[in-house]
Amino acid sequence: MALLLILAVLLALMGRWLVKWGRETAEKQYRADDGAVLPHIPEMALTPLDDTPDGPVPFGYKMGWLAVKCEDPHRLMEVLGLRDPQPANWTTGLARAGYQGRVFVSPALDGYVLAVGLWADDLEDVPGRTERLVDTFSEVQFFGTHRISDYHYWTKYVDGKVVRDYIYQDAGVVWDEGDLTPEELALGFERFSGMDRESGWFPGEEDVLDIAAAWGVDPRFQKKAYPPSVGWVCD
Repeated sequence: MALLLILAVLLALMGRWLVKWGRETAEKQYRADDGAVLPHIPEMALTPLDDTPDGPVPFGYKMGWLAVKCEDPHRLMEVLGLRDPQPANWTTGLARAGYQGRVFVSPALDGYVLAVGLWADDLEDVPGRTERLVDTFSEVQFFGTHRISDYHYWTKYVDGKVVRDYIYQDAGVVWDEGDLTPEELALGFERFSGMDRESGWFPGEEDVLDIAAAWGVDPRFQKKAYPPSVGWVCD
């Protein structure tokens, strides 16, 4: 069992590296050396930023993001070390999220601020950044889902301590810390506790969006309307 767990962890780390490598490689290909736009760049990623307020736009697929209990988006930007914030509405801001290292920081929604386009392993690139984040804010949630690599995770910190941390990679569950939260139990997530796929039960991208909605902010914005607002695109 210990050998299988070690193997699963190694495979997960490799999978996370492949996801990150793929993102970074794609980002380098968005523009040629002379600045010319390459033809396969997603059109929305090239749309000029617009600061005309609009309503939240659904997101979450093949994406990593944070939901932080906070009323001041600029405070979150400061703690994360994000630079050069530019006002952007949801439509143009989310179009940039995840492309060329950009992060969309939302206005406060129901007491949470979102940082979209930021993966949990991006935080690990700067020593101490995760610790500073969870020590500064009373609640921090991490989410990520990438259907190609079959990589899905959700994590919740409260008062600086991890309450729940779950990571699934194609080989199976590679990290499962903390008791299932009431929201996970209500969603039937106990079926995801096995170490491999033999049971036939394993999480997918919709499950990540479901738990994000249950814990605070629904990235699909299906059940609640918010007034028009503006966020920020940062490096």
